[in-house]
Amino acid sequence: MIIAVETSTTFASAAAVRDGTLLAETCLFAPQGHCENLLPMLETLLTGAGLDLAQATAFAVSLGPGSFTALRIGLSTVKALAMASRRPLVGVGTLDALAFNAAGLCSHVCPIIDAKRGEVFYSLFRDESGRQERLLEYGAQRPDEAIALLSSFMASSPEGKVIFLGDGVEACRGPIEAQFGGRAIFAPPHLGTPRASAVGVLALALLERGRVEDVAGVEPIYVRRSDAEIRRQRP
Repeated sequence: MIIAVETSTTFASAAAVRDGTLLAETCLFAPQGHCENLLPMLETLLTGAGLDLAQATAFAVSLGPGSFTALRIGLSTVKALAMASRRPLVGVGTLDALAFNAAGLCSHVCPIIDAKRGEVFYSLFRDESGRQERLLEYGAQRPDEAIALLSSFMASSPEGKVIFLGDGVEACRGPIEAQFGGRAIFAPPHLGTPRASAVGVLALALLERGRVEDVAGVEPIYVRRSDAEIRRQRP
């Protein structure tokens, strides 16, 4: 059984997954942060499903990109649980988890997350009957720049449609419609939030291949520098 946590956006979620089957999941909108809510959410999840933390064979967490503070809260919590229980920790990219919400729906999946400061985090995945392969590394750019890059990349794959999902899609809608036209599909809002259930299922596949993190050394995937780092380097 894998206990998974996702905290990269203003939504936090926790899930329990066993053998690819979702046992339980809870999700909470917390725009003021996840620090006070995450552990109670985990307790509610386990109690409601009649599970015990000691049953976990591994822990999983989304590593980013996403909100700097939210990612650190999620990772710190899961690292503490993994260390205390001496269980492995599996890290999953947030954009991978978001793309997995649309598994099997289109030949290509483009997850886009609001990165603030007028930018979006994005990537692109090829989807073959629900098996997804990342084609582009995670990026952080202005919406028009990101969609222009995606359109250029997709020019070599003229067949098939692209499904766009995530809380950054609305900022990109104009460029997407201009660049992709009828090839673009906009996912319904309920698919646009990274979910702990997806993190758990993807983590299970990684765990089976022996892909685990160094619990002490694992860090979030930031993609770009934080506001604090930028301020420190200003003259």
